[in-house]
Amino acid sequence: MLTRLLLKIIEEIDIATTEAIFGSYCLTYRGMWNAIHRPGWKSKSRLAMERKIKVYEEKRLLEQRFYRMLAHLHRQGLIEKKEHGKFGIVWRNTAKGKEKLRKLIGLRPLRPIGDLEKDYFKVVVFDIPEKEKRKRNWLRQTLHNLEFSMLQKSVWVGDNKLPEELFTHLRSMKILPCVHIFAVEKKGTINFDFQQS
Repeated sequence: MLTRLLLKIIEEIDIATTEAIFGSYCLTYRGMWNAIHRPGWKSKSRLAMERKIKVYEEKRLLEQRFYRMLAHLHRQGLIEKKEHGKFGIVWRNTAKGKEKLRKLIGLRPLRPIGDLEKDYFKVVVFDIPEKEKRKRNWLRQTLHNLEFSMLQKSVWVGDNKLPEELFTHLRSMKILPCVHIFAVEKKGTINFDFQQS
């Protein structure tokens, strides 16, 4: 989630510098620190300044965590550091980073647009490997959003129309062979309400 957020921020901010995200605080922080340690500084003002310094300390720790995350993404080859004449060092997503972001954003569960259209009764059964856990969770959440009901974790039933977009995503995520959809013309003698409460 943090990787997706950071790649999205870098993609959307044209000039991605740490100052663009955190603002400039170093000079202010040093100035305040030096000021309160000058001899003859009033104690009332010192308390106010010490509170401000605490805020700046917290901000500095956040920036350190941000730098560590940037370094991690840089080691993975998802972002690159470039020298920019006017802004100093800027960060940009590499082609690999853009592809990773596209895949991460693609894992958002589908949501119906407008009213759901009724169709024949369907049973959706899937067996997605454990290593593809995120894709499996994506499919469960998507089926839930399409108002299908869970009989077992990998068996869902419902009578709403499945959008073509679902099949496109299943193909692109390479899990289409793991998903089986059965049409049921006659439900049998068991009367069960499959609508979500």
